[in-house]
Amino acid sequence: MKKILILVLILAGTWLAGCAAASQETLIEPREYPLSPEAELKYRAAEEKIAVADYKPALKLLSSALKDTFNHEQREKISFQSAECLYQLKKYTKANDTYRQFLIDFPATERLSTVIERQLDIGFKFLGGYKTGLIFTHYTAGYLTIRELLKNYPYTGQSEQAHSKLAYHFVKNEQYDEALTEYENFATTYPQSKLLPENEYYRVKCFLGLYLGTDYDYTPLNEAKKISSKFRLKYPDSPLNGEIDNLNKEINAMLAERDYKVALFYIKMKKPDSARVYFEKIISQYPDTAWAAESGKALARISPN
Repeated sequence: MKKILILVLILAGTWLAGCAAASQETLIEPREYPLSPEAELKYRAAEEKIAVADYKPALKLLSSALKDTFNHEQREKISFQSAECLYQLKKYTKANDTYRQFLIDFPATERLSTVIERQLDIGFKFLGGYKTGLIFTHYTAGYLTIRELLKNYPYTGQSEQAHSKLAYHFVKNEQYDEALTEYENFATTYPQSKLLPENEYYRVKCFLGLYLGTDYDYTPLNEAKKISSKFRLKYPDSPLNGEIDNLNKEINAMLAERDYKVALFYIKMKKPDSARVYFEKIISQYPDTAWAAESGKALARISPN
């Protein structure tokens, strides 16, 4: 009985090894289908329609041609032109789906750059509020399309600019938390990018946008100060240095105002010594602000120790 069991195991192992070898052979040598003359004729007819911007009949011809062939080369060019026709017809949802499937089916395509460019364009159209029908927009689909492309193809010719554009879209729409997330991802992905100075400038703007005033958390203001105070040192030749200097003045004025209000609180609590510390700090650290002048007047009113 034991010998029979061993024989069965050996035979099973041999059979499984044979299956694995056959499977590997299938993967290594995929079947190559021949070119279809019928599909080629329809494809060429579609190209003639595309040349004169007659996209609807071209799309119909291409759909028919795709059914006539299983050849990889033919299917690639037919699928691509189908997506292009949909794009030109402004059927952006279908075009985007077709481009996306195209990249899945033909990951090594020479048309990669063009497809990514098209999908990014569609993504930003949707993100910008492109409407289908009376009220329906594709905002979420646009964001997901752009995010997927940046994740899967971070180092193509368009990706760096697209990532920066996505972040700025959030700045423009006052979605500062989302913008900051994208700018941080950008700096990690493209540490040598020429766009870093511009993006850091907008990071300062984002933190200032998140700052709600003296009665609220000052963390965003401090974060803005950390970036702006080092900007000139990091980017001495940036044309944005003048803008950063102006932002630094605004930030200093806001920080001085916070300290001034703390000083007034100590005056109210009859703690002039504590108030004096804050007034002197304002004069020392923020001498060019209006709050420094006010602090000087306040110090003059405080009785000496």
